[in-house]
Amino acid sequence: MSSTDANAVGLVAIIALAVLAIFILRRKKKYVSPTSLWLDSASASQLKDLDDKFIDFYHQVLTKYVAYYRNLNHADRKKFIDRLHELIENMKFLGEQGQEINLKVCILCCAPVTQITMGLETYLFNNYHTIIVYPRQFYSEKQEAYVKGGVSRGDAIFFSYEDLLKGYAVPNDSLNLGLHEMAHAIHIEYFDEDFERRFPEWEKVAEQEVLKMRYQQDPILRNYAGQNKHELFAVCIETFFEQPDDMKLRAPVLYEAMCNLLNQRPALV
Repeated sequence: MSSTDANAVGLVAIIALAVLAIFILRRKKKYVSPTSLWLDSASASQLKDLDDKFIDFYHQVLTKYVAYYRNLNHADRKKFIDRLHELIENMKFLGEQGQEINLKVCILCCAPVTQITMGLETYLFNNYHTIIVYPRQFYSEKQEAYVKGGVSRGDAIFFSYEDLLKGYAVPNDSLNLGLHEMAHAIHIEYFDEDFERRFPEWEKVAEQEVLKMRYQQDPILRNYAGQNKHELFAVCIETFFEQPDDMKLRAPVLYEAMCNLLNQRPALV
């Protein structure tokens, strides 16, 4: 073979390899990996069907951050992910002041709703369809102060992402911003018929517990529960899920009322 022929063969081989590389790269662009969803907010819009790679991603995030999920059996974990995914698809997420919105953020914002409603038939909001996330505490013109989160009477729920993560970091201190704010939204909506029917009986028990707090040196509920009925419910939710064993021991009537209201018994820790 002459040198000219050899050069021609080499050129053809190089072109063939280049075409193959382009084909492989184009195929890779069509594949959305769970890791890219963690890092790339634009890719989150491509999340449609809940296939294996996304189930695995949900499982990774929930296992790392949500103690409640770690205590579930296999069937309930599947139920949790299915409900959570449907909830995320029904919500609009907005990042403020530079806060990035990706699938991890969406999961951690919505997991508290799924946790609270695991024993209820209804788990999707009727009116709340927008979650607004700030990187840290933000100024509320209504309250004229910096806040960690909030729930409007319209359709929006607000979070400081920094404080949302802090709530997950310590799973047994009864301080969880996600549970607290989502409890407010659920309370405002009364979106489950059985929940709404059972709520008045729960409220009687909870109000009695608040009266007892005046005479207790170390009450099971923190003092903020005495602000109003909305804060009472939100603090009870935090305590029920983060210190269920303590609530069962020190306030057994309230604990049973919570179990009846939410139709579930979180694993004792």
